[in-house]
Amino acid sequence: MSRIQWLWKALKVFRFLFHSLGFLQLRFSRSRRLYTHRYNCCRYIPCLFVACILLLHQMARQRLEMENALMNSLETDSRPPTDGFSVRCEYLQSLMYLAAMIWSLIRHKSLWQLVNQSQMAYKQLKTLLGRHLILECSWQALVYGGALLLLLFLMGYKTFWLDFPLIEHPQRRVLTASDMHNIANYLMGVPQLVFVLLIALHILYHLLHAGWLQSLQNLRLDRNLKCFQLLLRMLYPLQRRLNLLAGLYFRVTYDCFVCLIAIRIVAFARLLRFDATQVLQQQKSRDDLEDEAAWNGKNLRDLTAPEQLLRESMYLLAWHLALWLLLLAAAHLQQSEYQSLIGHCWQESRIPPFKGRKVPFGEDILDIMASIVPLFIPLKTIVFLLQFQSQICAFDHQRVSICFLSRRIGKRTCFVTLNTALGQWKLRLNLVIGLAVVYFVQQSEIKQLQSYLWQREHE
Repeated sequence: MSRIQWLWKALKVFRFLFHSLGFLQLRFSRSRRLYTHRYNCCRYIPCLFVACILLLHQMARQRLEMENALMNSLETDSRPPTDGFSVRCEYLQSLMYLAAMIWSLIRHKSLWQLVNQSQMAYKQLKTLLGRHLILECSWQALVYGGALLLLLFLMGYKTFWLDFPLIEHPQRRVLTASDMHNIANYLMGVPQLVFVLLIALHILYHLLHAGWLQSLQNLRLDRNLKCFQLLLRMLYPLQRRLNLLAGLYFRVTYDCFVCLIAIRIVAFARLLRFDATQVLQQQKSRDDLEDEAAWNGKNLRDLTAPEQLLRESMYLLAWHLALWLLLLAAAHLQQSEYQSLIGHCWQESRIPPFKGRKVPFGEDILDIMASIVPLFIPLKTIVFLLQFQSQICAFDHQRVSICFLSRRIGKRTCFVTLNTALGQWKLRLNLVIGLAVVYFVQQSEIKQLQSYLWQREHE
């Protein structure tokens, strides 16, 4: 089995999932050997189900806050105070999940156009070349696909196994507000999974697109004008059109994902601040900690240490940054294959014909161009004139960077390049590294100070 077949099997799994979620309902026509788009009103049911989960989570959160406030009014400090930052973060995350899902439902035609134009381009090239068209991708793309599966597995293991809700008193058969909140947090794994599937489809699109470009580069056109013109049409207008459609469909999902990463960075930074209470807690003995936990009505094992909270926040932020990096790496792989294919096309006209093979006049590239321009014109100019003869717009060439996100498609096309997105990732990564370094230096100084005070006391 070829390497690209593994990515194709993963795409079939995503097709089933997106058909079940109502994002893209495809049906295969055996007579035309093509996929058709047929959607119905039932496609909105999964979105309504996710909206109900988000609403249930907010209601459970409010009910828990009301119960904590009531218990604190009856007995002071009997329940932990409400963390306003975590409440706002949960509310923003719910809005991000809902906005991404609604946008994906609204823009389902953009995804269908992306699929339709891709399959029509493959069918056209397959009809012309037949068995000479061999699809293959690089090992790098396959490694990126394996990394994506690993991140999805870690996300599913953490969401549906480690975060399984625990009922405080199951023998009572009565759910408290805390139990309802734990169950609602567990059900929030469904919107998170849908959101991550949208990001994963974006990654898989770039990997398959990179494999398609590499397959075009491996073609042996034998200086055939018709094949070369078809290659130019797929390289310039079709590639730009596909990138614009993908950028428009995944735009809101990517923006929401970047906002979620910003929230994770802020939550991670809040745990890096200096707290004198934590320093005092470290100086207490185990008996004092047990007495304090018993006074609060809890067990010492149930108390979450600050180091554990910091570790969980760091792991969660690292997972998000890794997924973001994988998305940008897949897009960068597509950009590299695109630029490599352009360089290959510029050198195609210089390849001599095979010995013993007679090329009919009128089908050879240089024979056609010799009747139009002299031979001393530069090669890039010859390719540009060939684009003009093939009715290919020169503005479809993505010179520096490919289109990564697009705001609109039409006369006033607006898009964001991949290099801009890479700059955003580097900025946030430098911010996280800077915060971690400052916290490490701060903790080192605190430990040195504590050791110095301990030595002074025992002298």
